[in-house]
Amino acid sequence: MGASLNRYGQKRGMVMTDKEKEVTFTYTSILHDKKGEKLVRVCFERKGCGGREFAEGVVPAGKIDASFGFSKEEIGKLEEYLKENSADIMLKARKITGITHWLK
Repeated sequence: MGASLNRYGQKRGMVMTDKEKEVTFTYTSILHDKKGEKLVRVCFERKGCGGREFAEGVVPAGKIDASFGFSKEEIGKLEEYLKENSADIMLKARKITGITHWLK
């Protein structure tokens, strides 16, 4: 599985769901919320029967806050994945945070 940065400084990778469709996982560099707390926005995307399906969320909270085409069961599994891998995702996002200024 390869990963690369897109033009927004998001890292891309792939994960699989129960439906065995290829799911692309992207995440941002470190961002800050209104309180100044660090967070990373994440997105899971796949091609579905009706077009693009997605689930967008945030770590370290591990919550999906917007979705289309993913079942409630899949959302639950994605949130579990985010919670279990929150520290790793934050670490990887921290690594790309320092280089995002090159993309501007």
